[in-house]
Amino acid sequence: MLPGQTTEVKPPNGWGPSGPPPTTGAPAPLVDRARWIGAAVEVLINHGVDPAKINPEQIAQIVDRTSGGNPHAVNLQDPNAANGFPPKGICQLPDPVFDQHKVPGYEDIWQPVDNMLAGIKYFLAEWGSLLNALQGAIGQPGAPVITPQ
Repeated sequence: MLPGQTTEVKPPNGWGPSGPPPTTGAPAPLVDRARWIGAAVEVLINHGVDPAKINPEQIAQIVDRTSGGNPHAVNLQDPNAANGFPPKGICQLPDPVFDQHKVPGYEDIWQPVDNMLAGIKYFLAEWGSLLNALQGAIGQPGAPVITPQ
């Protein structure tokens, strides 16, 4: 399955606390993605993240690799899905990861800016830089993103 395609598959162990996506969604236009990234960068800087660590082009690459740009994407083949926490949203975060890294006031996993904020904070905490995250395990080939109907 390619990013952005839909299926009627449901997770075997549930959607997790945030529930299913509001719609199946589709890859967002590049102009929307750029606007979301710009908003996320501004919020992160306002919350004390070093601007030198935030590269909009690398964020765009992460979004493309993880969700294909679909803010309602869900990956049911990720090991977290077997535990009832499928990766969700534009940066493909399981609920516990999103909850740990979300920015106050930006707490909806299905909203692209909210998801990006938590994702970027997670990637920086886990890998130290977005480049390291890109060179790590993000969006490994063959890990399809599935969006439910």
